[in-house]
Amino acid sequence: MKQQNPKTLEEYAASLRLAKDSLQLCKKFNIQDNFPILFYGDSEEIFKRITIDFNNSPTEEGMRDVWKYSHDLFYGVPLFNFEPEKIGIVRAQMRKKTYSSYLESDRDLVGQEHSLFITFHPYQGFCGKEWFTVSDWSGRTNALALAIAGFAEYVVRAKLQVRLGYGDIIHIPK
Repeated sequence: MKQQNPKTLEEYAASLRLAKDSLQLCKKFNIQDNFPILFYGDSEEIFKRITIDFNNSPTEEGMRDVWKYSHDLFYGVPLFNFEPEKIGIVRAQMRKKTYSSYLESDRDLVGQEHSLFITFHPYQGFCGKEWFTVSDWSGRTNALALAIAGFAEYVVRAKLQVRLGYGDIIHIPK
């Protein structure tokens, strides 16, 4: 029996946790550098809430994974790092603006424009006691999938309205 593509954010996160093959993660789930999650609502309120939850992680009711503030990239764009044990580092970059590539599809799929977005990036650098390189794509893809899965689970618990930039999964909380 062929596995169905996930239709909800909850199904997507669960599927990411089960998939271990980096090729499957890339092809079926669109796991890749610059993975965007688009948010709808008051950008100041959402930005503040997510920043606080990143900084306070891990908590049972908030982000359950450990994210660490890295630094502000530029003009108040914070970077947070997720470092699952010995498989890679993922950086989340949050911006209070629209991601222009998605504005037209926003109007088509959601009926409104998003107000801010987060992009997830596999980071090439020091992880644990070893350096990993571009050739370590499998580990970086798995780390990226775990970061996105954990963040998607947080979004559901936090009741935030989002759309995955790659694909047509839209989460509207009840």
